[in-house]
Amino acid sequence: MVITEDGSYEMQQYDRTLTEDGLALAFSRIRDGKQLKDIKGELKRVGD
Repeated sequence: MVITEDGSYEMQQYDRTLTEDGLALAFSRIRDGKQLKDIKGELKRVGD
């Protein structure tokens, strides 16, 4: 969380979850209560 010079705020959140096939990722960015970005993806394991 960051408070800007004008008193507004911005938050970024990363969620990582191990799955059976690899790793699930989620990212969100919020400024003053409004969602600016919401990105989800999955990394799949291809070998050891």
